Amino acid sequence: MKRKRKPLAALQHCLLLSAFAGTVLLYFLVKQTEHFGAYEVLRVVDGDTIIVSIEGSETTVRLIGVDAPESVHPDSSRNSESGKIASEFTAELLTGKQVYLEYDRERTDSYGRTLAYVWLDHKMVEETLLENGMATVLTIQPNTRYAARFVQIEQQAKEGDIGIWSKFGLNRS
Repeated sequence: MKRKRKPLAALQHCLLLSAFAGTVLLYFLVKQTEHFGAYEVLRVVDGDTIIVSIEGSETTVRLIGVDAPESVHPDSSRNSESGKIASEFTAELLTGKQVYLEYDRERTDSYGRTLAYVWLDHKMVEETLLENGMATVLTIQPNTRYAARFVQIEQQAKEGDIGIWSKFGLNRS
């Protein structure tokens, strides 16, 4: 005699499988967002690039997902007052502080810089720059973990006429 499977038992089985799959997914998400540090910020190169000390070596770190106006470009015609202000903002925020780095899929760029999301006091520095209108969103594949979040923050700064969106007349596209 064959037993009929009860609908409740099937539902319990599905829930158990879902919980297991959710746990596995959560494990990989947490593993991917592991933070490394704390590292001292030795100096700020410009609004989106810093030098940190990692195991006694100076490491250049390019913040992922943002682009500050130029302030130290070799072609001086590309440097701007807004770039100088953004660079000073980042320097005041980070110089001498302990930060944590979070990596995405690619860890270095074509210039040999370390690519990372930078965390200070449990807050992502990229978010602080965008909130204060000191940078724009720059999404470069495959490092896109927070791209949608960054676009939302940038939009709020634009709507609020904050930083570069008001003082320096950037095009509001």
